[in-house]
Amino acid sequence: MVTFSNPLTRRITDYLRGHQLGPENPLAVLGADGKPLSTDFEGQVSYWTGDLLPSSDPRYGKQVQALRKSFVFRNVTLEGVEMLADGVGADEPDWGFTVSRPLGDDEKPTEDEEALIRELEGILTSWWDRRDLPGLLQTALVTAIAHGRQPVRPRIPDRFRDSEGRLKQQPPEKSLDGLWLTLPDVADSGIYTDPDTLEDYGLTRLSLPVPGGGTRDGWELTRLDEDGRTIVRSITPDGDGTDSGALDLGGQLWLLELRFARGAVTRDVLANQDALNVGLTSLSRNTRWAAFEKTILLGVDPPLDDDGRIKPLTGPGAESYLQPSVAREVETQTGPDGQQVEVSRERMYPGASVNKLDPAEPKAIQAAIDQATANIYSILRQRFMLMDDQATVSGRSREVATGSYLRAVARYGVTVEAFIRALLMLAARVSAIVQGRPGRYDGLRPVVTCRQRVFEPSADAITTYQALQQAGVISLQTLRGLAGIADPDAEQQQIDRERGTSPPQPKPQP
Repeated sequence: MVTFSNPLTRRITDYLRGHQLGPENPLAVLGADGKPLSTDFEGQVSYWTGDLLPSSDPRYGKQVQALRKSFVFRNVTLEGVEMLADGVGADEPDWGFTVSRPLGDDEKPTEDEEALIRELEGILTSWWDRRDLPGLLQTALVTAIAHGRQPVRPRIPDRFRDSEGRLKQQPPEKSLDGLWLTLPDVADSGIYTDPDTLEDYGLTRLSLPVPGGGTRDGWELTRLDEDGRTIVRSITPDGDGTDSGALDLGGQLWLLELRFARGAVTRDVLANQDALNVGLTSLSRNTRWAAFEKTILLGVDPPLDDDGRIKPLTGPGAESYLQPSVAREVETQTGPDGQQVEVSRERMYPGASVNKLDPAEPKAIQAAIDQATANIYSILRQRFMLMDDQATVSGRSREVATGSYLRAVARYGVTVEAFIRALLMLAARVSAIVQGRPGRYDGLRPVVTCRQRVFEPSADAITTYQALQQAGVISLQTLRGLAGIADPDAEQQQIDRERGTSPPQPKPQP
């Protein structure tokens, strides 16, 4: 049985989604009327690491409800993961196509090759924008960095297929109208390598429609046949399956995976997030004690109502716990006839007292909060975030402090660039198949560059970049990217328009 989850998978997913006290869907037992008969109180707070009464204690349920009401957390784990993702995918990556064949010195692609490149880039640019792939990539990055991977499943709805299941032919400009990308849950999808044959298989758990309505679980399996063509097979829970027609996708599976060496959210990150949550909740409850003081009255008769029952004195700022001024003691003694008898006697308390419960000194709690926060940032290579409140720290010092962060982002960037190249080639091959011209773009290859920038470049840095460009070390397009220009191509087009429409400037007079 293949599984793509581990003991931390669900917990990491819950923490990223903000469910840090307990799982997103704790167990609840419902009666015939649909109302809950019992609730899994332990499940509701299974991630809580602070002290609680034993679950067998009759007061446990009320304590859980009080904890759920007062629970406070700050999702530093998500903040750190998003910071890493922003370092790679906050700015849209630069990509384009060139010829696959090696070019000699000063050799350029032929006119036919240039025309083919423009055609493919136009098709993919339209599809890229229409599907908002930068947004999808950013979402995939957060999950992939946290878990170490994120499957990406291509999908073509049935309306883009004919009655026999083949892709309907379309002109180039509409050839990718039917191609969508989805992000399955990491626990339900992934690429599995057979340890014996070393062949890769893509597996995704799906909800398959059932005749008459409803759904049931099934699997989508993608593999390569003996000729290297891609096969997609839908498998029902009964083991029955149907194969799609073979597609020539250049040896690619019908499932992509953005995979890193390991996930950034490890056990120590989760442990420190738990400690942070306990500290924040404790600080909040401590503040509540300061806002609504509690009073304990000892040796004071409680007020009674007309029926002789104790009147509760509860409420914000008025909670009182009263003890009777008379203590009753029961003692067992031996009577004159030798029988055991109970003797009851009453005695007065030596005095009355009024005690107010003051909040604890918050310094220790705040120190625990600060330490847990610093630990999370440190594990996620972001200690520079702890400099936010240090106004005297120089910009250069901040850059030095980001060294480990920049190295981590650079590692992620290399993997993301390879993933985008695979994605673009998959889309290019699908486009060629839909056009009825399989392999049309096999002579081209994508070139991808992720923009990794944490700080805006300084004036000195831009001067250095300009010198490198003038010396022929970097291109003008690279210079514009380093200077922070989001779209160098659009910037060049705007420059050309301004030069073409501006009035001619008079020549300087000698």
